Amino acid sequence: MMASMNYLIYVSSASKSMSEAENQEILASSQIKNARLQVTGLLVYRSGNFIQYIEGPQESINSLYQSICKDSRHRDMTVIDEGTVNARLFGDWQMGYRLYSGRPVFGEDELAQDKTGIKKTLSEFIEKLR
Repeated sequence: MMASMNYLIYVSSASKSMSEAENQEILASSQIKNARLQVTGLLVYRSGNFIQYIEGPQESINSLYQSICKDSRHRDMTVIDEGTVNARLFGDWQMGYRLYSGRPVFGEDELAQDKTGIKKTLSEFIEKLR
């Protein structure tokens, strides 16, 4: 049986308006760094805000979050949830990305398959964010 791993969900505001090309650059560098740290997750961008879910070993989560806090592209970092999960929710993604476009970030099938409820929590938070 696989040991549980940690997760962290944070929200931050972009320090400046971000283009989709800039978001793709962040995504590309995140994927490389996250692979090295054995971290997977999801980044959502909505109206000048980032919402990110990261999962992996606790020391990697701590290191990555501290690095993000020092990144000048982010401001007003706020952790909205953290804890442990028994299995990765985003095991196939060093960092998945979704641009919020007014439609749900997760489909009904994705929500139904998530036994942890974390995707539902993320969805609700993203919907309420302005």
